[in-house]
Amino acid sequence: VVPFVVFLLLCVYFYGPGVASEPSVVDTVVYEFESGEDSLTEWELFTLALIGVESTFDSTALSDKDARGFLQLTSVWVDEVNRLCGTSYRYEDAWRTESAVELYELMQDHKNPGRDLETAIRLHNPRAGRWYARRIYREMEKVRAYEKVRKILIER
Repeated sequence: VVPFVVFLLLCVYFYGPGVASEPSVVDTVVYEFESGEDSLTEWELFTLALIGVESTFDSTALSDKDARGFLQLTSVWVDEVNRLCGTSYRYEDAWRTESAVELYELMQDHKNPGRDLETAIRLHNPRAGRWYARRIYREMEKVRAYEKVRKILIER
């Protein structure tokens, strides 16, 4: 989880909040997926895409329904994790990147241990339609392209 959190913080630094409204290098890269080429797992790509869709990597994001932080977690989510895991997270923890990722992963551990992407989508936003899944999958392609560019830059 620690390397993933570090990568997440790098994404925030480079991807930044508000980037979704501006053209980025990720949008212009043509990415041809080849098996084994990603350095991130499919689950990590999905999680980053979910964060991109939910908050555009803005840790201060607040929805009109009071969902908070990168993952737009609700008080119901935090309460359910505490109930399932016997933990004592507070709703304010949804603002903290590391805690938000922990809350997200704990819920998935209990409700989606196989890390099925469709189940994760329904778990995160049960009322959303297929448009929401399509949006996340499109964002996954952007994250894949971003990761490819990041690897090229690191290898120089």
